[in-house]
Amino acid sequence: METSPIQQSAENKPSPGQAPAQSPEEMLRSIQQQLAQQDAKIDAVYRSSERMRKYFLWTLIITVVTIILPLVALVFLIPYYLSLMQLPAGL
Repeated sequence: METSPIQQSAENKPSPGQAPAQSPEEMLRSIQQQLAQQDAKIDAVYRSSERMRKYFLWTLIITVVTIILPLVALVFLIPYYLSLMQLPAGL
């Protein structure tokens, strides 16, 4: 069965989702450019994640200093103050 010229031209055209035919050198350059762009994006994500890690670390340190350490200190200070209050009362 013979195909018409319209069908032949439609078969030769790349579909919208496909890239046009390229030489191997052009394909290699294109892939290298994509890899370079991905490398730059990965570096940006790494820097951002490291910055967030440092923020979380400092948030943890500040939380421990402002909440946990005073609670631990109260465990030792409350009995001491109670014993000071009992001395004048003679209990």
